Amino acid sequence: MKHEIKKLNRLKHTDSFMQINYSRGFKFIDRAGELVNLFYTEIKEPPYQMTQRELIVKEKIDDYRMYRIAVNNFWYHDSDPQNLGDLLNIFLKKSKDVLEVLEIGEITRIGWRNYFVYEFQSTEEKNKVFSKLVSFEGLELSNLSFKKNINGYICNFNIKSAEKQDENKTAAIIFDIDCFHVYKETIGQKLVNEKLKAIKDLFYSDNFLSVINSILNSGECGDKIKT
Repeated sequence: MKHEIKKLNRLKHTDSFMQINYSRGFKFIDRAGELVNLFYTEIKEPPYQMTQRELIVKEKIDDYRMYRIAVNNFWYHDSDPQNLGDLLNIFLKKSKDVLEVLEIGEITRIGWRNYFVYEFQSTEEKNKVFSKLVSFEGLELSNLSFKKNINGYICNFNIKSAEKQDENKTAAIIFDIDCFHVYKETIGQKLVNEKLKAIKDLFYSDNFLSVINSILNSGECGDKIKT
């Protein structure tokens, strides 16, 4: 059976992480209170934890979105992502406010990591896919890692065998994919929007989907595979 992904929404999206790394972020120590204020909803104080090096904050206790502001990076996790466009808009708004409070002018890395899940009709189908990815008989592969340059960004792929916790114990593969760029010469805040949008477009691109399809059907992704 051929497994073909023509659109990204054919995969279940379970988690999303975005991160901006920067230098000279120690204004965090003096301006932590201002940062907390960014997450107020109406008159409610946001739940947060703070140390000398980082602030972890949500807008409300049961929020599925979490932010971490540290002396060298701003990180965001959404455990119930809807679509990449909405995620990007939420993060860009918050990152603009946070970077302005910290007066960040030197950004060194931008990355976006997502967990996508592909479900199979049977465990046998999943095992058949993994059997194509190992060249030695008698070995059972449960995890595969490799990296590939897509549209100018390094993407680390970590592919795991999984089983859904339901009555049917649905067989699945988790695609844990982290795409990023490290800047030899730092960039400014104004380029954050452009760079993250480029990563979003990467995830929707035929180049990205072709890697997913090659794993599901042949395991041939064109780069060195590390197992």
